[in-house]
Amino acid sequence: MGFTVRNDYAFKKLFGRSENRDILAEFLSLVTGMAQKDFEEIRIEDPLLLPQVLDKKAGILDLKLRLADGRKINVEIQNYWTDFFPRRSLYYWADMYAGDLEKGDKYDRLEKCITINLLNESFPFTDKCHSVYKLLEIEEYTELDELLEIHFLDLTKIFPSGLKAMTEVRAEELGLLERWLIFIQTSNKEVRAAMAKGSATLEKANRVMEEFYMDGQERINYKAALKYERDYYSMMAWMREEGEKIGEQRGEQRMLQTARNMKADGMPVSDIMKYTGLTAGQIAEL
Repeated sequence: MGFTVRNDYAFKKLFGRSENRDILAEFLSLVTGMAQKDFEEIRIEDPLLLPQVLDKKAGILDLKLRLADGRKINVEIQNYWTDFFPRRSLYYWADMYAGDLEKGDKYDRLEKCITINLLNESFPFTDKCHSVYKLLEIEEYTELDELLEIHFLDLTKIFPSGLKAMTEVRAEELGLLERWLIFIQTSNKEVRAAMAKGSATLEKANRVMEEFYMDGQERINYKAALKYERDYYSMMAWMREEGEKIGEQRGEQRMLQTARNMKADGMPVSDIMKYTGLTAGQIAEL
């Protein structure tokens, strides 16, 4: 069985442990454009515990970070796209932004908050792999304030359309961020090793993942997180389908009642057929 850093538990195992701060610092520096020294005293605010990894309602799947100067960063891996995800991302950004402000506090206590979303399904608003959203004036593009910054990293768009298969790509042909994103996206250990070659930090990350998956208990935890995620999204998909069916049934009942009202008002059958889509036989049975 192949394994991937996209797994919630594996992602936190790699990026969410204090002994891997150098790995986290390099990745964040590449995404945000900030210097790696800015992350030297980064604090990881939530510990890695499997029961928490399996508790989506607690929001523990996010990697919550705080820099020495008070700035906050939230990193999330999302394997399935939903239409409400942008609003969800804004909601969690707002919660992070206002989280430390108490009644009576001055607004100058508010710190910059950065959200980083890694997506394994297509981000539909751009063809770019890496897109960054800020508060800008719509004509002059002047920034209102730097406090909001939201990144979307679309793992399905690392390569332009038509580029050779991932297994054929040479690491030296790519930028370091692209190599990191492939390292995270792939479930192929040979591809991970190829992306890591020549980069001390990526090579360390690859060793962490290899040692992690060789541990029997860690494999159990990995598979538990994978099963939970699959079950969760399967249930969400089933609930959406059931909701659509109920909506269709209710819509059909409303349409039949409308046809009954038209018929009771003496409207010609041809007109009822035109406006409801019912056949003459169906109308006769009403």
